[in-house]
Amino acid sequence: MKGYVKLILILILLLVVSRVSAYLATSYLDSNLPRENGFILGAQPYHIESGNKAVLVIHGFSASPVSMKELDSIFINNNITVHSILLPGHGTSAFDLNKINRTDWILASESAYLDLKKNYSEVYILGYSLGGDLALQISSKYNVSKVILINAPIQYNLNNLELLFPLIKFIEGYHIKGFFPGADKENKYFYKQYNLYRAIPVKSMQEVVYLSYEIRPNIEKINSPILIFQAEKDTLIDPFSALYIYSHVNSKEKKIITLKDSTHVNLTISDRKIITSESSSFLNN
Repeated sequence: MKGYVKLILILILLLVVSRVSAYLATSYLDSNLPRENGFILGAQPYHIESGNKAVLVIHGFSASPVSMKELDSIFINNNITVHSILLPGHGTSAFDLNKINRTDWILASESAYLDLKKNYSEVYILGYSLGGDLALQISSKYNVSKVILINAPIQYNLNNLELLFPLIKFIEGYHIKGFFPGADKENKYFYKQYNLYRAIPVKSMQEVVYLSYEIRPNIEKINSPILIFQAEKDTLIDPFSALYIYSHVNSKEKKIITLKDSTHVNLTISDRKIITSESSSFLNN
C-alpha cells in the first residue's frame, strides 16, 4: 500500500513541476515579445479607407493583423476598404488567450462583418487559417459578397493527438510552439517576424480544432463565390481540407489554387504573387 501512495505522490509532484515549468516558460516567452500600448508590436487592428466596398480580414491562430498586412495591396489597388480585426485573446498575451473560447472568435468576427455591412455596398472576407474557418462560419449565415480562404483547416495532421487534448491540458496547461506535428518544420523566422505567440494554451489549441469540426455541417449552406488557396507544403493541416470545402459549398463560382512553395505560415514571394493575381481577377470578375 505504501508503494502506491509513494507512486501517487511522485505523479502529483511531476504534474506540479510540469505545470509550473510550462507556466514559467510561457511567462518568459510572453514577456520578451515587443509591445506598444498594451499590444504586441504590430498587433493592433486597423482600418484603411479605400472605397465603398470593403473586405474583412481575419488573421490566423496565435497571430495578429500584422501577419496579413502584406496582402492589403490586393484590395487597396482595387479600391476596396481594408478592415483588419484582432481576434479576442490575440495580440496581447498568451494568458489572455487562455480565457477565450471559439464562440468569442465567432462573435467578434461576425460583429465586425455586420458593422461593415451597414456602411459598404459589398463586403468580402479574407480569412487565413483560423480566420478561414471563421470566414466559412460567417458565410454560412450571411450572403457574403465574395470569400477568399488561405490554408483554412477542416482537418489537421494531428494523427489523433486531439484525443489527448484533455490529458495534455491537465498536465501542461501551456505548451511551447511545436505541439502540432509538423509545426517545428515551419520557418522559425516567421514567428519572430510577425511576433507570434511562442507558447500557446492547450485549451486554445483544443478550441481551434473543435471549431473546424463545428463548421463542417454548415459549409453546404454557403452560396458565396469562393476562392480557396492551399499550400502544398503545409504540414499542419491536411490538404483534404481545401477539397472538402470546394466539394461541399453550394457556390456556383468556386476555385482551388495550390500554392506550390509555401508552408502553413510562410507564404513565399512567388506564391504571394499568385494570390495577388488570382484574387484581383476573382474580385473583378
